[in-house]
Amino acid sequence: MPDSVLFRVQKVEVKLGDYDLSGPTRRKAACSRWGQVVRDNREVVVDGQVLCAPCTKGSYFSNPNLIDLEDDQIFIQTMLIFWLGYGLARLLKLRYIDAAPAAMIGASNHFEVAIATSTMLFGLSSGAALATVVGVLIEVPVMLMLVKICLKTTHWFKTAEIGAASQQPTTG
Repeated sequence: MPDSVLFRVQKVEVKLGDYDLSGPTRRKAACSRWGQVVRDNREVVVDGQVLCAPCTKGSYFSNPNLIDLEDDQIFIQTMLIFWLGYGLARLLKLRYIDAAPAAMIGASNHFEVAIATSTMLFGLSSGAALATVVGVLIEVPVMLMLVKICLKTTHWFKTAEIGAASQQPTTG
């Protein structure tokens, strides 16, 4: 299929101010109410006072149930992908030393990349950064639970290969 069917290529112009460019912080101000650092001209001045966005517009999340909804989605997605990968590995008769890491890597959401990206793009005090941190708070205990499941289901795989897995050199 040619690219012209899948994509529309056109020239666009994006106007960026000096503070919109990536790179180090160019300007800092402190919220006079809470002391929160506001970066790159994103502060709001009200009656001569420098304020952060949450102090003027309210919190980033007006409905805390949204965070709970995100928790549920992350849990379900992680479990589904893990069991799909681990189950297929068993059906394909993969070795335990291949099946367990493959299922774990597949289930991981790689939130460290999301945190770094959202922090660079939106700053530490953004709602995007908060959402990625919530993801990590859910993912870490779930991934530890999946490690325990892998260790308890080694009998699903050939026993000779399990012994070999315990003799693998560790890095660190």
